[in-house]
Amino acid sequence: MVQIMVVEDEKRLALSLQEWLELEGNVVKLAFTAESALALSEQEAFDVIIVDLLLPCKSGVDFCRLYRAAGGAARILVLTAKVNIQDKENAFNAGADDYLNKPFDLKEVSIRIKALMRRSITVVGAELKVLDLRLDCSNHRVMRGTNEVVLSPQEFALLEFLMRNEQKIFSADDLIKKVWRGDASNATVRTHIKTLRKKVDANELVPLLQTIHGVGYCISQTSFDH
Repeated sequence: MVQIMVVEDEKRLALSLQEWLELEGNVVKLAFTAESALALSEQEAFDVIIVDLLLPCKSGVDFCRLYRAAGGAARILVLTAKVNIQDKENAFNAGADDYLNKPFDLKEVSIRIKALMRRSITVVGAELKVLDLRLDCSNHRVMRGTNEVVLSPQEFALLEFLMRNEQKIFSADDLIKKVWRGDASNATVRTHIKTLRKKVDANELVPLLQTIHGVGYCISQTSFDH
């Protein structure tokens, strides 16, 4: 079962996609604007997002860029009636994983989704940096100053999400939805945070991985302790 969000302002097409994909056993939510889609993505974790390039107000490209900047990790399939290669390039540069030209056969949407689910999650941006902590998304390497930090894949995903959202505080439940995609417990999050802190902040003058008791966790150069 794949969790899917369809972002399409043409309601008839959006409903057709929802009906088709749900018949195939998926869970499908609809959004008709980029703004409502971004709000929905903060509440729920999705495996795949299908987004039209031509949306009112903010475009599909705007949605991709803002969603990725917020740490969104779903695979993104862009729908477009445009044939201009520049539009497609802009979408890929903003974080899209694939595109499908309109008009299309609904069966092809299913084929694209299955192909996307076999791929690793797309990483946007070559390097993230907070103070002297650097995360190389392309090569999956982490450095603290001149020292390499060796992380497990899940630790890497957690650190990447927090670095993409520097100074934002996330509860354990938030991290379960955003990083573990719902398949974890609060104890799992605490264990990973503890291990990650030992690896990233060990013997460092400025600790970056912070726990705000009773609230959550974040990456920040500034202490939240009062």
